[in-house]
Amino acid sequence: PYRVATVFLRDSRVAQQQITKEIMKTILITLVFFLFVLLISYHAAGKVTQSLRKLAEATIEIARGNFGYKLALQSNDEVGDLGSAINSMSSKIETLLSTQVEQARQEKELETAKAVQQTLFPKGDIHCGPFSATGSYVAASECGGDWWGHFNTNHDSQFFCVADATGHGAPAAIMTGIAFSSCLTMEKLYENSQLVNAPQKLLEQ
Repeated sequence: PYRVATVFLRDSRVAQQQITKEIMKTILITLVFFLFVLLISYHAAGKVTQSLRKLAEATIEIARGNFGYKLALQSNDEVGDLGSAINSMSSKIETLLSTQVEQARQEKELETAKAVQQTLFPKGDIHCGPFSATGSYVAASECGGDWWGHFNTNHDSQFFCVADATGHGAPAAIMTGIAFSSCLTMEKLYENSQLVNAPQKLLEQ
């Protein structure tokens, strides 16, 4: 039997060109892929850099005392968690400062109430003929609801008042101020002889 073989003859230059073309195609695809990866990396790095820049701005604002500054970050990564932590920290500092200011204001008001209440007590010992009275008052807190006073009359009697308002603090101190004012009114009525010289009548008024 006869065997038939087919032989193709090609120019080596053509084959070399074909190989070169395939190599260039592969290199081009590799370059395009590399540029694509580089673009994505640059975009991601730009987002991270922008987020870090915002974090730095927030830190500077908080350091300046602007605790109401809020950082807006949309990322769900560690940078976003850090931004949320900064917002939470600034809010807590703002709340703490507000609480401290309110507490300082209340303490100042209590100090004022204490100073005012001290003026309601007799300024010294009381001496009326054979009768003498000495008083001392120390409040359990800044001010309270305990009070006593002595008032002059044109009658042959002494006008003393001892009061104890329920509670403590500024509200009770205000009640003692009202009691003091009432006793001043009664003193004037005594001086004008418009009030019978009897404790029960005084309490009725």
